[in-house]
Amino acid sequence: MSSGDLIIERARARVNIEGGSGTAQLLAEGRRGVPFRVAANAALEPNLIRAALAGHVNNIGFRFAEPAQIFREAGAWRLAPVTVALERGRIRLAGRWGDGLIIQSRLDGFDLSMLNAFSPGLGLGGQATGSLD
Repeated sequence: MSSGDLIIERARARVNIEGGSGTAQLLAEGRRGVPFRVAANAALEPNLIRAALAGHVNNIGFRFAEPAQIFREAGAWRLAPVTVALERGRIRLAGRWGDGLIIQSRLDGFDLSMLNAFSPGLGLGGQATGSLD
C-alpha cells in the first residue's frame, strides 16, 4: 500500500474487543523517507489503554521502557508520562488531547535523524537534549 511518500510493505493487525474491552496487536513495516518497523500490543478498556511499543526508524531501535497508559478524563485523553528508550538517547513523553493537543517531551541524546521518517527531505542529523512542549 502506498500514499504519497508513505509505503507500507507489510502490515498485520489483530483486534479482539467485546463489551468495550479487549486486546489489539499491530505490526507495520515500510518507509517514509527512511525505513521503519513498528510493533504494538495493547490492552483496551473503555477509559484506559495500556500499550507496549517497539521497533526501529531509520535503523534506530526504540521501545517503551514500560507500557504507556492512556486515560480518558473529562472528555479528553491523557497520556501518563512514558519513557521511549532509544539505541542512542531517550525521550520522556506526556500529553493530553480532546478539545486541543498538549504535548510535553524531555529529550536526552535524541537522534534527530528519526524525524526524517515523519517529514522526508528534512535531512536532519545529530542529537538533541532538552525539552519541547
